[in-house]
Amino acid sequence: MTNLQTQKLRMYLTVQVLLKANPDVLAKMPNGAELLAQLETQIQLIQSNNVLQQQGTSALTQQKSVLRTTLIANTLDTSHKMQAYAAFVKDSALLGKVETNETDLKRLSEEELIVFAKSLYATTNLYLSKTAAYGITDKTQATFLSGINGFEEGLPQIRKEKQDQKNITVLLVDEFDAADGVMDQLNLQVELVKEAYPQFYADYKQLTKVRVTFKTVPL
Repeated sequence: MTNLQTQKLRMYLTVQVLLKANPDVLAKMPNGAELLAQLETQIQLIQSNNVLQQQGTSALTQQKSVLRTTLIANTLDTSHKMQAYAAFVKDSALLGKVETNETDLKRLSEEELIVFAKSLYATTNLYLSKTAAYGITDKTQATFLSGINGFEEGLPQIRKEKQDQKNITVLLVDEFDAADGVMDQLNLQVELVKEAYPQFYADYKQLTKVRVTFKTVPL
C-alpha cells in the first residue's frame, strides 16, 4: 500500500472503533449501523489483499533468475563438452550446431533460450554412445532436460503470479474508493448528531483529518 492508503486504513479502523464504542450515537444516525457494516467489510477486504500484496514479486523474480541461471549453466556445460568432441572428430557441421558462449546465452530471450537448449539436448542425444569420455552421459542429459523443463514449465506460473500481484494493486485502489464512499456518507450522517453529541462530533472530526483526497468537503 502507499503511504496515503496506509493512513486511510488507520483512519477507517479508528472510526470503526469510535462508532462501535458509541452505540447510542450510532443509533441516532439513520443508516449508521448499515454504513458501519459496509466499512467493516471494506476494511477486511483491504487487509486481506494487503497481505497478498506484501508478498510482492521479489520471490518470483528470484525464482525465475535461479531457473534461468541453472539452465544457462547446464546449456553452457553441455555445449563446451560437445564442442570438444566435435573439434576432435573434425565435424564442423556438429560444431556449428552446438557452439555457443555465456554472453550469447544471456542475450537470448526466455523463449529463445528454451529453443536453443532443446536443440542442443536433442543433438547431444544422437552422440551419447560416443561422449562418455567427455562427461556427457544419460545422467547428465537427464539433469539437462530437467533444467529445461523446469524453466519452461515455471515461466507461465511465474508470469501468472506477477499478473495477480498487479491485479491486487488495482483491486486495492477500488476497495479504498469504496471505503471512501462509505466515509463520505458517514460524514453526512455525523452532521445529523453534531448538536446532540458535540464531543463525539469533535472526536470524529479529529480522526478523519487524514482524508485528503475525498470528494466531499471535509468536516
